Parts: sequence; structure tokens; C-alpha cells
Amino acid sequence: MLHEEYEKLNSHHRAELMSQDAQQLFATATAGNNHRKNRYADILPLEATRVKLKAHRELLRDDSDYINANYIDGEVPGSQRAYIACQAPLLATLSHFWLMIWVRFLLPTFARYSNSCSQRAHHQESESAVIVMLT
Repeated sequence: MLHEEYEKLNSHHRAELMSQDAQQLFATATAGNNHRKNRYADILPLEATRVKLKAHRELLRDDSDYINANYIDGEVPGSQRAYIACQAPLLATLSHFWLMIWVRFLLPTFARYSNSCSQRAHHQESESAVIVMLT
């Protein structure tokens, strides 16, 4: 009985994804060769909150800013884009994945560190953490 309910909801969900409005919600994810960068055809990033690879794109083999990833707001008010949810990278998207991590989390941390090295003895700033979990 539970399996039947799941299948019913799943088929309804897929029908919604095929509607015109849904195609606009996932426009970049379904455009051009980007579908090859999706591990699963039915798990796509929303256009409004998707991560865009803008910086250092010359390091990638293609000219697309697409990666199957979405920003997620934190629980604390004002903490927009606190987290990123994405699929485990495919072999073809491994460089996209690590570029996203580098640009979003590590590069700003290094910049803050280098700018505050001389002030570190006088001022202790909060540290940020990067946690990568692949399941």
C-alpha cells in the first residue's frame, strides 16, 4: 500500500515537472548539454536559487556556468545562501564541484585571513568551516 502511494505521488510529481511552468523553473538545468551534468534526471536545481559558476570558468572544459546545486538559506534570520545542496559530482563534473567549493567557501576565507594577518594579535575574528559530505 505504501509503495502504491509513493508511485502515485511520484508519477504526479513527474507530470508537474513536464508542464511549461516547470520547464521555466529548471531552464538552465535542461538547456543544451547541461542535462549531462545531472546525476538524476528528476533532481534539478531551481533557476532562482541555483549556484552559478562565474569566477575562474576558464579552468573548466566548457563555457557553461551550470552545476546541479542550489543555495539554501540558514535558520538564522539574515543568513541567506548559508548552505549549498548538490548532487555528488559525476566524473565529468568533478572540476565544477571543486571550483564551486573553492570560490564559494575557501577563497573568501583566504582573503579574510591574508587581510587580517597583521591584526590577528589584536582582533580575533570568527572562523568559517567547510564541510563536504558526499553520500
